[in-house]
Amino acid sequence: MYHIAIVDDDSMFCETIKKYLDNIGYELKIEMELSIWYTGEELYKHLKAGNQMDIIFLDIELVEKSGIWLGNMIREEFSDFRTAIVYISYEKNYALQLFQTQPKDFLVKPVYQEDVQRVIKRYLRENQSKKLQFLFKKGHKYCNMPYEDILYFQSVGRKIRIVAREEEEEFYGKLEQIKEQLPQQFIQIHKSYLVNENYIREYMYENVIMCNEEKLNISKPYRKLVQEKLLISRGEI
Repeated sequence: MYHIAIVDDDSMFCETIKKYLDNIGYELKIEMELSIWYTGEELYKHLKAGNQMDIIFLDIELVEKSGIWLGNMIREEFSDFRTAIVYISYEKNYALQLFQTQPKDFLVKPVYQEDVQRVIKRYLRENQSKKLQFLFKKGHKYCNMPYEDILYFQSVGRKIRIVAREEEEEFYGKLEQIKEQLPQQFIQIHKSYLVNENYIREYMYENVIMCNEEKLNISKPYRKLVQEKLLISRGEI
């Protein structure tokens, strides 16, 4: 079951997106619980009460507080980097403002069913990794860690350091060998770092700031590739 919110002050537009999602759910044989919200403040209160969404289709130009405000609350106040935010607007010129809230996509009105279907298919494809575990050997035992919990891998001498949401681990290994088995949301930014783009809070050409406030350097050979990967994954190019 996927929990999906539609946030727009235009009731007809909300019903149109809901109809698209109903059609897509039927076609792809997936269960969705859809909810409509006419202000960002209403959804903010719902989320603050502990409720979780998988995807939010979020209009930027809301009557009172903007969709960007809600996106910032989700990322900063709730420290929620899992919910996929899909911004919607009549305007195209929001790329720099949106980057810090890590949108999954950006749709320009008018929105058609094939646009929404592309977003849903991509979300399903990328989130297959939630079912996967990273397997590593520590001493004489084998350990598992969900890929979705890992912020980054760091090579330190002959060891690999795993920094995850709530723990850290170390084991003997090589970063190049690990890279071959990782899901596509992991990006190499340095010869010593493989980072999970879902946990990048801020991006600058020479470094990234992760959701745990750590700043990691992007070495020169990787800068152009990292920039292209992040912009493409956020639908900005």
